[in-house]
Amino acid sequence: MRFQEIPATSRLEPRMPLELNMAAAEDLRSLPGVGPVLSQRIVRFRDVLGGFHDIDDLYEVYGLDSSVVDGAKAYVTVDATLVRPVCLDTVSFRSMLKHPRFDVETTKKLMRARGRGVHTLDVILGRSRLDSAMLRKVQPYLTMCSEP
Repeated sequence: MRFQEIPATSRLEPRMPLELNMAAAEDLRSLPGVGPVLSQRIVRFRDVLGGFHDIDDLYEVYGLDSSVVDGAKAYVTVDATLVRPVCLDTVSFRSMLKHPRFDVETTKKLMRARGRGVHTLDVILGRSRLDSAMLRKVQPYLTMCSEP
């Protein structure tokens, strides 16, 4: 029995980098190691997250092996301006917990800081007592939506 030769496809060498915040699941399947299930997971995680701020956010997609992420980095870009942030001045505690970046402790700290009078995002983040690593992780996903 002869094995059928598999033709070279764009699956291994995409012509243009994929913008992670705009790519459809079908587009993501062109990445090495990403099939239909993983491409759907990437899109679902992106939607819940509000968009990717950094390529390294892919490491948090359930079931996506780090070697696949490492291999995909050469084929993708991220436009962080496409992130849909949470309105810190109006979001509820429960709604904030649905976001992957905010656990109970982080949300409590942010809500307490917000509760002392809504000012600017910088003031609230400064009052929150979040460590610098957590601040870097959550800040891209926060904004103030109401007029001061």
